[in-house]
Amino acid sequence: MKNILLIITLLLFQFGKSQEIDLSDWKIDSIPTSFIELNEASNSKYRWSFNNLKDTITIVENKYTRVNGDVLPFSIDSVKNISGTKYIKSVFNGYLIGYNHGEFGGGLKFVSIYNDYNYTLELIDKNDEWKYPYIPKNVCDIFEFNDKIYATRGLAQMIDGNGGLYEIIFKDGKWNYKFESKLPGTPDITFVHNNSLYIITTQHILRFDENGKMTTLLKSPIYWGYLYPTNSFIKKNDIYLAMRKGILIIRDFESEPKYEWHTKKIL
Repeated sequence: MKNILLIITLLLFQFGKSQEIDLSDWKIDSIPTSFIELNEASNSKYRWSFNNLKDTITIVENKYTRVNGDVLPFSIDSVKNISGTKYIKSVFNGYLIGYNHGEFGGGLKFVSIYNDYNYTLELIDKNDEWKYPYIPKNVCDIFEFNDKIYATRGLAQMIDGNGGLYEIIFKDGKWNYKFESKLPGTPDITFVHNNSLYIITTQHILRFDENGKMTTLLKSPIYWGYLYPTNSFIKKNDIYLAMRKGILIIRDFESEPKYEWHTKKIL
């Protein structure tokens, strides 16, 4: 019995330890809310990211990558007619590749295992494109949730645009996608926590549960879309967002949100 209690205690200690984040080199700063403050923060040369290494969360300088997700067995440059930032998801018969080239467009393609053929994915129900405000085809992420494959779409501009969540389905020998939900703003971050998918757009935090229900948890007074959020995690009742110049912590974000803006002391 003592051994079991010791194991449980050690596991709880390790879990608590893994969720700790060291902010000793950071200070609480004034929150950038005005356009001038946001523009100044946006032009910072520092863009932060959370790194989960050996169950310890650290804050590191973000290394922007043009190719994200799974690894292709062939050069990404050999896939024609895609440009910008790419997102790759391996599937049983090849690869799904989403791309985002900003104002120059984007899309979603399937590429075979040997890269001997490819095609552009299309909406299963064409009417979905016209039922809702236009959503740019720029892909922001491809991921798996609840044993299904999803993609987010949208385009960040000077003013907030529309975003969308789509399920990618293999049917009748082809991969295509269907509209799942409109998103308020452009999706910047997606991550799973406690069996729910969290989507962070340019100003909102949303939760998509395992039953397919989308809930808007928060609309922020800060338009953090200007600060290019990188990634995020939840600890207890608080959510942490890494972005350009600083780290935003929203305490009790689902009930009584309180905002803390942390910047590096050396900056």
